[in-house]
Amino acid sequence: MLTRAAPLALLLVACAPREPSLAERADAAQARGAAFLVASQGEDGAWRSTTYGFLRGGWALTAACTKALVFAPADPAAAAAAERGLAFLAGAVGDDGEVDGERLGLAYPVYTASLAVIAFAAVERLEPGRFAAPRAAWQRLLERHQLGPELGWEEDDAAFGGWSYAATPPWKGAPSPFEADLSSTLFALGALRLAGVPADDARIRRALRFVERCQNLPLAGEAPDAARDDGGFFLSPSVALQDKAGGVRVTSLRLRAASYGTASADGLRALLRCGVARDDPRVVAAERWLAGRWDPARVPAAGDDARPGELEAAWTYWSWSSAHALVEAGRFTLDDGRDWGRELSLELLARQRPDGAWSNPHTLLKEDDPLVATPMALAALALARVAHAEVR
Repeated sequence: MLTRAAPLALLLVACAPREPSLAERADAAQARGAAFLVASQGEDGAWRSTTYGFLRGGWALTAACTKALVFAPADPAAAAAAERGLAFLAGAVGDDGEVDGERLGLAYPVYTASLAVIAFAAVERLEPGRFAAPRAAWQRLLERHQLGPELGWEEDDAAFGGWSYAATPPWKGAPSPFEADLSSTLFALGALRLAGVPADDARIRRALRFVERCQNLPLAGEAPDAARDDGGFFLSPSVALQDKAGGVRVTSLRLRAASYGTASADGLRALLRCGVARDDPRVVAAERWLAGRWDPARVPAAGDDARPGELEAAWTYWSWSSAHALVEAGRFTLDDGRDWGRELSLELLARQRPDGAWSNPHTLLKEDDPLVATPMALAALALARVAHAEVR
């Protein structure tokens, strides 16, 4: 029998605010993150670091933030900020129609050029030809950095076909701490493919040779390595110090290192960018490695020799690249059935700052700078939201 208080209790329950869904919370977080980027933009359309002096030139962070806003949910303020960023990047083209990375003092020319090309190409898909000239100029700069015969590299070189962190096009034999790495190569591949370069283009075919040398599977004519052949990836087959999980050994013409999360996510994406089929054994092995070890809170690794802080410093990159890799592979649940989109969404929401930005306390990879971390976190959250929706 209902008491007199029951109708009032029912009314209070009916009027109680509804708990927002995870999708609604993710949308609100994305809006706050985009608003942080808009508020951080300079009057000239550039984004400049207040944390690192070498990122105050504007080019690298502007490319990253502009690309993030181009792909952000429709919002007038974000769209206007993206337009200003695109105009700043277009202003890099000199009177000769080229982008001169040395004149501009680009800190990370491959990353910057790749992100600029992706941003321009994304707009061009909706407005064909609008940014054709600056997109092509940045693309030519990117192509000049590939380690190929134009720079003296030969097919038997472990670094052949890749891209690197080098500030200038890396000639073979020139003194440099860098040769080629999987992360730079993935960015370049993504830019070239989005710009319309086909998978059978010579530049992509060269890159595939490099990508295959970064995977822990035997190459043609190479003996199996029971301690390494797990299908995952490492960062560089030629520069041991760049591999974060340790366990480096020499096999044939290349270094082999322990597989770890960011490289394995990048490697899976790079194979797919190169046009390798989803059912190819290399793709299947990479997907199995990733789906079997994925963790929302930490970067997994097969080895135990990682230098302190190296993997932790890449958490935002890990969330971004692993989300891309799993979505592109069509994997919305893990091997154990977990809904990784939900788990990653919750992790990203928990790590967002009150001002809408993300940052990583580990400084090694500059993710402590919110202008480095926030564009990646926004993309990771958008992809996690898509994956969670697929599971539901």
